[in-house]
Amino acid sequence: MRVTRNPLVLLFTGAVGLASLLTFVEVSTPGLSYWALVLALYWLALASAWLARVLVPGAGRRAWAPWMFVPLALVLGTVLLVKVDAPLHARFVLSEPSLERYARSVRTDYDSNRWWGLYWVDDVEKPSLSGFVETDVTTVHLTDEGE
Repeated sequence: MRVTRNPLVLLFTGAVGLASLLTFVEVSTPGLSYWALVLALYWLALASAWLARVLVPGAGRRAWAPWMFVPLALVLGTVLLVKVDAPLHARFVLSEPSLERYARSVRTDYDSNRWWGLYWVDDVEKPSLSGFVETDVTTVHLTDEGE
């Protein structure tokens, strides 16, 4: 199979790849932000363009045929990874050592408006037995196993 020279096909495949990447970033944080609505509209526009290209007969359809399944595979892969919550788990695993260090060292006067690992920490509250790291939407509980 040779690489297509149709710039619209390559541009569309890149746009779907960008949408997938932005989706992974959006779903890797607890809760949803207002960007999720913009992202949903972007996905809707891409789906409409793909359906129009596949269903409407035209001169460009011949160049599109071998490549029309690449964006579909990207979409299905994105849906599968989001469904199993892979982006959130990956982000948490990458941030866990930093969050644990932060939870063990937190004080009441500690500056909390900063990044810890891959999470933005807005507010910190330290009860007597465990540390809490609070993100903008959800609280992540990190307990000290040794105590």
